[in-house]
Amino acid sequence: MRYKIEQLFGSIKQKIGSSFKLLREDLSRKASIACAILWNFWVLATYLFLLFLSGILHYSYAKGCGRFLEQPPQILHKKLPYIIFSMGDITKAGSNRGDLERELEDILLFAKMTYQRYVLTIEDYTREELEGDLKEYTLQLENFVAPLVERAEEEGLEDIAKEIEGYYKRLIDAIKQRLLEI
Repeated sequence: MRYKIEQLFGSIKQKIGSSFKLLREDLSRKASIACAILWNFWVLATYLFLLFLSGILHYSYAKGCGRFLEQPPQILHKKLPYIIFSMGDITKAGSNRGDLERELEDILLFAKMTYQRYVLTIEDYTREELEGDLKEYTLQLENFVAPLVERAEEEGLEDIAKEIEGYYKRLIDAIKQRLLEI
């Protein structure tokens, strides 16, 4: 270990030996260590300066683009009271398994939220996104909601199931209408 340390000091002394006009070896060793420490401080200062500069550039770019502390559109403030945001307790996820009525209520809540969120932001979607969403929600209606409605009718809970189906159909109709407008 001592050999490696002496080798390091020797290498440093050889690399920067011409800049030190010292006669004693211990003084030149201390000077080389001081140079190494100063070099590390220089690298640290450069890094901190570049980090600070990138933060300023990011801030000014985001502010120039209008993305810094972006405010929600004013239309949302008018419609927020009508949106249901109650998602329930996450620790009870899956506890409704087997209770069809509670499952239907959860799915109805999800369908309402999906429909209302989508209708609020439908103008922001491109044609490709709308077409993809139309396919997705049509598949969900056929493969998930339709069997659910049949199961609910057997249990006598067709009202909730029909309401879920209605939200999906309204969502699909809204997407089709928007596609016609584009």
